[in-house]
Formats: sequence, C-alpha cells, structure tokens
Amino acid sequence: MSGKATEAATDAFGLLSNTELRWRTVKDPDGREVEITTSSFSQAMQSKDRRYRRDAFMALHESFLDVKSTLATTLAGAMERDWFYAKARHYPPACTGRWSAENLPLGVYHNLIQTVDAHRALLYRYVALKKRVLKLDQVHFYDFVCQPGRCS
Repeated sequence: MSGKATEAATDAFGLLSNTELRWRTVKDPDGREVEITTSSFSQAMQSKDRRYRRDAFMALHESFLDVKSTLATTLAGAMERDWFYAKARHYPPACTGRWSAENLPLGVYHNLIQTVDAHRALLYRYVALKKRVLKLDQVHFYDFVCQPGRCS
C-alpha cells in the first residue's frame, strides 16, 4: 500500500533527469557541438582530449546544479522512504533494509568501509603518480575516468 507514495522521489528524479533537465552542449575534439547528457557523458569521458573531458564534466554537473533544490528534495524523499521502510520492517539502521533483498549482512558494508579506509594511502599514491606521469598541476575527477593508457 505504501509503494506509490514511497516511490514519489524516485519518479520525480526520473522525470527530471530524463525529460525536463536542460542539457548543455560542448565542442568535441573535432569542433562539433555535442549535447552532454548522462548517456553522452560516458562516451565523452573516454576521450583522449582532456579539454573535452573537462568541458563535458562541467556541462553535465552544471546541468544538475541548475536544479539542485529539486534534486535535494528528491534525495530527502528517498531518505524518508528508506527511514519509513526501516521502521516499518524493524531494521536497526535504514541501510539494512536496502540490502535485505540481496541478503547482504550489514557486516559487508562495514568491511567495505574499513578496507577502503585501510588502503587510502594507495589511492593517494596513485593520484600523485597520475599527476606526475601526466605532468599536471592539478588532478581532477575527469582525469581518472578515461580508459587506462588513453588519457592525455
């Protein structure tokens, strides 16, 4: 009985991101205008051209920033949904309920967090190496999403 009400935030996000969001365009490495959507973004991130990756990254995120209040409201709605289901089904933390369908114990989540935390130094080392090899003053997210060996 609660399904329709508890899915309102998910439905609103789907409508927003699939129909009402105003996507920006950027020039690809060949000078053509490309509309950066969630679909074309993935392809842009595979480009060897760092400028194109940066422009696509900024375009996508600026499109979402235009509707940040609406996105914040849909996130709040999704969190309320998770809280409701956790209380209704007597789960201690809300995240336990989200994983019950996959039969994942909460310990898997805690182990993941501990493992990532324990190996954080390796990530920092990788970032420093990437910065040095690519001869960059600063490293940004768009410097990490292209395929290995293809970044410029």
